[in-house]
Amino acid sequence: MRYVLTGVVFVIALIVVYSNQRPSTIKLFEGEIVDGVYKNDKLGWEFSIPKGWDILSKEEIKRLEGMGQKMVEDRNSTKITQNPDVPLLHLRSKDRLNTFFSTAKTYHKESGDYKEYVDEVFDKALKTFRSLFTLDFQQRGQKTIAGLKYETLHVTIDSADNKLGFIFYARLFGDRELIITIMYNNDPDRNILLDALNNSRFTAGVASVN
Repeated sequence: MRYVLTGVVFVIALIVVYSNQRPSTIKLFEGEIVDGVYKNDKLGWEFSIPKGWDILSKEEIKRLEGMGQKMVEDRNSTKITQNPDVPLLHLRSKDRLNTFFSTAKTYHKESGDYKEYVDEVFDKALKTFRSLFTLDFQQRGQKTIAGLKYETLHVTIDSADNKLGFIFYARLFGDRELIITIMYNNDPDRNILLDALNNSRFTAGVASVN
């Protein structure tokens, strides 16, 4: 869940860094792409990738994560421990201002009640946003996707000439936590990603309900 915090800066790195080189075979940290569908057997998750969106490779994610971590460390004058989150599917539009990224990690019972844990992390995420941007909208809630309920946080900010929105989703699958973040600067691209997410599928028997 620390990725919710560094993800605030990770998406900024997505904006300012772009590679025109596209590998012929996309290597991911977890899961695979089959006929335009991301499949993750560990979570029982299938997500149809919208046409025209770039898939970030393992190497690109490592590079951007490093940039995001350095920016957070420099701003807060502190060292971040190794990220336990596993990057899953990361997508980027051609203009680089609309992104979809997802991560998973083991959730330890010592962290306490999951709902309280998410509340605390989302509060920290909001503080990070406020320290970097001017917020013009924020909303904490829940969203049901494919019959499964997620904790959500929706924030919009003013950034130069762009108005950017961020939607965070968090949920437990057994002892693993899935975190999804959508960043958008226009309604059509936002709706493309939301439609893809709402139409994603979870394999019965693998995606346990918590």
